Amino acid sequence: MSGTPYNVESNLLVFGGLASAPDPIGSDGIVPRKFWVSVNGTNGDSNGSPQFPFRTITFALSKCVTARGDTIFVGPGNYAETVDVNKAYVSIIGTGGRHNGITQIVGDGSTARATVRVLEGFLGGFTLKNIELDVTTVTQPALHLQTSNTSSGAQSNLGMRFLIDNVAVRSAQPNVGILLEGAQVGKISRITMRGPTIGIALCGSVEN
Repeated sequence: MSGTPYNVESNLLVFGGLASAPDPIGSDGIVPRKFWVSVNGTNGDSNGSPQFPFRTITFALSKCVTARGDTIFVGPGNYAETVDVNKAYVSIIGTGGRHNGITQIVGDGSTARATVRVLEGFLGGFTLKNIELDVTTVTQPALHLQTSNTSSGAQSNLGMRFLIDNVAVRSAQPNVGILLEGAQVGKISRITMRGPTIGIALCGSVEN
């Protein structure tokens, strides 16, 4: 698989003066890309660097290539958008602190969509780390990992990997904080739930 990272847990922060690990190189010689997002950024083809970050996570995703192993580093602040991940082996990592300067995705106010959703067939290698989902109007899950066992998408369900680490859900609106729909072979750690009736729900797969 082109550009597949060595391990979805290997990404390091790069904002705040922290060093990053060397870019892994896939067996085909392809180097994954890194993109930066900031509330003070600008969406444009010439941006995306630490010095000239993008404005939205969604725009940064449009620059990622599926299965290349790209990483999006999201600076502190509130991002009023719903994020649909339609690329495999993509990491979204917040660079804000635990309290002051936290990185929050608050949704765009739509009640019909999850705040962050990994679309059918693209869960392989997905990472969400150091993010707070602070939603107030969404009735869908704050985080929805969506892949069925019969997937015919870009990546099949066989042998998928995902990492959800240091993620907080703060809302009284979603009935479910994190919904794993057919999602297998992954790791969820350091999760905080305040508000959802059900913290983590499993459905859609007899092997969950």
